[in-house]
Parts: sequence; structure tokens; C-alpha cells
Amino acid sequence: MGQHHSDRPPEAAALTSPAWCGVQGSDLVLHLRVRPRSSPEGISGVREGRLLVRVSAAPVDGKANERLMRILSRELSVPLASLILTRGVTSRDKDVLIRGAATRLAELSARYA
Repeated sequence: MGQHHSDRPPEAAALTSPAWCGVQGSDLVLHLRVRPRSSPEGISGVREGRLLVRVSAAPVDGKANERLMRILSRELSVPLASLILTRGVTSRDKDVLIRGAATRLAELSARYA
């Protein structure tokens, strides 16, 4: 009693997620900082514990959010339909869930470290 047993092997427990990324079941959650009206478009590193994404669209009528999802789809090679904006519809700080992408945590951590 008092000990917590995990389904993960010990070596997996040693791996920690970066602050800008987390796993929820089989899904991956990205914590983003979006910079609208910015170029060049794309993912440009980590700022204040969030992945910085530059978006050319202005934050008007959801245009920047639409563009964000298309950029993420292209940059991460995932279908647009697998991306869900879960937090920050009207904020620069956003959380985006990628369905079924938890297995890509190590790849993305290394890519954007």
C-alpha cells in the first residue's frame, strides 16, 4: 500500500514531456503561443514554455485560428481533421489536441527542443 504502480515500463517513466507538450491517453496536447500577422509562417521554437507558431493571418473572425490549424497540419504531417483547438479561441495562448499522436512525443520533443 502507498506505492503507485504504472502500466508503463520503468524506462518510459524516466522520459518526461517538455512543458509545451503532454499526453492524454492516445492523444497529444500542444501548448502553443501564436503570433498573428507574422512571417515567415511556421513553428519557430519554444517561448515561455509554449511552442511558438507564427501565423500570417490577422486575429479577426477566426482567420488566425484557421491558419494555425493548417500550419500545424502541414508542419506535423497530420490530417487537419485530427486537430482540435481545446483552449484559447480568443487568446494567443492555445492548446491543440492531436488525436492518436501520443506515439510521436519523443519525435516532436527532439525536433522542437
